[in-house]
Amino acid sequence: MKITSITALAALAIMSGACVAEAAQCQTRLLTGMWVGQERNDDEYCIVQFRRSGWVVQASCFNEDTLISTGTWNGRFTTTRDCSVSGNFDFIPTRGRKINIVFNGTMNPRRGIMTGTMSSRGGERVRFRFVQQWN
Repeated sequence: MKITSITALAALAIMSGACVAEAAQCQTRLLTGMWVGQERNDDEYCIVQFRRSGWVVQASCFNEDTLISTGTWNGRFTTTRDCSVSGNFDFIPTRGRKINIVFNGTMNPRRGIMTGTMSSRGGERVRFRFVQQWN
């Protein structure tokens, strides 16, 4: 009985170590490509293209019904080994002043999904989800 328990614990330790090693595989370069994002329960979408360095190449947000642009982005996202993602960018609306936005979330590189929250200084946090289209 003790041998079985020790064997089971050893196997569990090996498996959990493998899971940690597998989970720690994110890098900023995995952001490379085109992503589509949407705030939860909103009718506006954003298309964002990232360089390998995480800098935004180009971005456009638009209303899903009218397809009229509501603004662009300028900034950078970075990813840590444990797949945490942070971003700091300026949203430049078609009308009005630019707004600095902070994104904090996580990425699942196998599924090509980033989820997290966005907020501006003094503004409320909103949940946002991105899906990678191609890289």
